Amino acid sequence: MELLNKNMNFRIIGTIFILSFFLLGCNIFSYHKRAEKKRVENMLEDWRRDTSGCLNIRSSEKLHYLRECLVLDNKSKSFVLKKLGEPNIIVKDGNKETYRYYYNGLCNNEGQLIESSDYCWIEISFSSNKIIYIASLCF
Repeated sequence: MELLNKNMNFRIIGTIFILSFFLLGCNIFSYHKRAEKKRVENMLEDWRRDTSGCLNIRSSEKLHYLRECLVLDNKSKSFVLKKLGEPNIIVKDGNKETYRYYYNGLCNNEGQLIESSDYCWIEISFSSNKIIYIASLCF
């Protein structure tokens, strides 16, 4: 009988340990997931605030990171507009539409890009309302 009680106590303690580990582990994972989501939200807010690229917040590296986090491939134009904000330029060519977001350019005192200077842009092209490619170009 005593052996049965020890065995039962061992099982109860083991079960409590496993459940505690599982619940604690899930909470830690959930915390990291929430922290990452908040980081992406802050990055998107900063991106939208840098409307002309003059604040030097936008970059191809940030877009690459956001592309991975948001899984941008095959997303719609409305999704991109919601997340990245209005593009600096929209180029239409037949059934293809391209959004351009400026960065790394020279800006005047009013915070506007000097288009005659060298600058870069991120290009997101759509066909049938879905992203078909994303590129970063400089000239």
